[in-house]
Amino acid sequence: MKLTKIFPILLVFSMFFGGLCCGGTGESPLTTPTNKKEKVSKEKNKPQATVKKMDLEPINFKNIRGIWRLKYANRYGYEFRLHSSYRAIVIIFLKDSSLVFRGIYTISDEGTLKITLSEMKRVTGVNRINVSSHFVKTKSSYFYFAAGCNMKPKALVLRPKKIFIDGNNSEGYFEPLISLKKIR
Repeated sequence: MKLTKIFPILLVFSMFFGGLCCGGTGESPLTTPTNKKEKVSKEKNKPQATVKKMDLEPINFKNIRGIWRLKYANRYGYEFRLHSSYRAIVIIFLKDSSLVFRGIYTISDEGTLKITLSEMKRVTGVNRINVSSHFVKTKSSYFYFAAGCNMKPKALVLRPKKIFIDGNNSEGYFEPLISLKKIR
C-alpha cells in the first residue's frame, strides 16, 4: 500500500482524535515536554526544567494579523484569517469539503487567542470558498488557543485549549499543535 493512501487516514485520525488526548491541557505553546518525570539536581536540591523552550514571541495585535495556512497533501489543512478589524475567519479543509467559521478574535495577557464564533457553514470543495454568505448562526461557540509567533520564518503556533461549537466540546477538530505559515 502506498504512503499516499495511508497518509489521509493518519491525518484524519490525528485531526479527529489527536485533540482529544492532548487538547485542553493548558500548557503553553512556548514549551514542549521533553520528559514527564522531574529530575532533582543534587547540588541545589531543586527540580530541573522538564520542558524545552521553543523560540517563539508572544502574540500581539500587530504580529498576528494576516492569513495563516497549514496545508497537507490530499487537501487537508487549516487557514486562519485574522483581520485588523478583529474579524476572524477559520477554515478547516477536509479533503472534499470545508468547514468555515466566522467571528471576532481577541488576545489575553497570558498569550491566549480567543475566537468567538458567530456563524459557520459547511462547503463542498476546498477551492474558491465563499466567506461572505450562506452562514448559519451559532450559539455558545468559541475557540481558545495558547499561541506564539515565530518571526523568521513567519509562523503562528497554536495549541488548542478549549473548542466549543454550539455548546458542544469539539476539540477533535484540531491537532494538538498547529504551526501555520503566513501567506499574506
